[in-house]
Amino acid sequence: MTTQPILTTHDVRKSFGHVEAVRGVKLEVYSGEAFGLLGPNGAGKTTIIGMILGLLQPTAGTLTLFGEQLNGSAKHLSRRIGATLEIPAFYPYLSGRDNLRVFAEALGGVPNARLAACRSDSWPGSHARQNPLEIEQTGGVGALVLDKYRAASAGFSDSLLENDRYTYRVTWAEEDNEYVGLCVEFPSLSWLASTPEAALEGIRKVTAEVVADLGASGELVPEPIAVRQYSGKFVVQIPPGLHRRLAIEAAEAGVSLDRLASAKLSQ
Repeated sequence: MTTQPILTTHDVRKSFGHVEAVRGVKLEVYSGEAFGLLGPNGAGKTTIIGMILGLLQPTAGTLTLFGEQLNGSAKHLSRRIGATLEIPAFYPYLSGRDNLRVFAEALGGVPNARLAACRSDSWPGSHARQNPLEIEQTGGVGALVLDKYRAASAGFSDSLLENDRYTYRVTWAEEDNEYVGLCVEFPSLSWLASTPEAALEGIRKVTAEVVADLGASGELVPEPIAVRQYSGKFVVQIPPGLHRRLAIEAAEAGVSLDRLASAKLSQ
């Protein structure tokens, strides 16, 4: 390994509106090293990868790739990175080697000898999960990024989408110049798109994938807020001065303090 890392991040943060997806990310990755981001679904791993690839702009902090700081003018660095995000797409009617030829042309041309060195010639099929690695091998990239490589083969569940009860919000993300879809129950998940409809569709699919993955691994799946049972009672701590003013207002209105608070909360 070289003495200088090919990737560094320092105090990287990313927020979508009032939702903080990642905070204080600091890491170093060296050439020849396999580096993994570990954490539960919704922890922000995909968000970090999106910033490394230049798909998302950090709210704060710095990222350096191959010795250059990543910013809006460093898009030329993307040609040195191979990336497979979520579920890779291939042409099912082409052989594995013909798929590689298509991607090789997209990369600006790859020598035939390099294509011949790739071992698969029958996928998509039994070796579908190896395909992204072989595509990156054809390009001779300087860094390879795989997001959800193990879990991507499962995809998302149509039944989960049909019975979706989670709470979503779509808003405009000025710093990314796109709409962003968010899920209240999974605050670290997000999906950027050029239209509100696409942002909503994207975040719903990502949420369904996460729920399916959590269920398959035996982890606790958050219950949708909309279907939770509520008692109608909760305790709120407020400053004594505010408590006094509310008590006076309730007395002047001739109602109980509980009724006054309920009316104010319902406004």
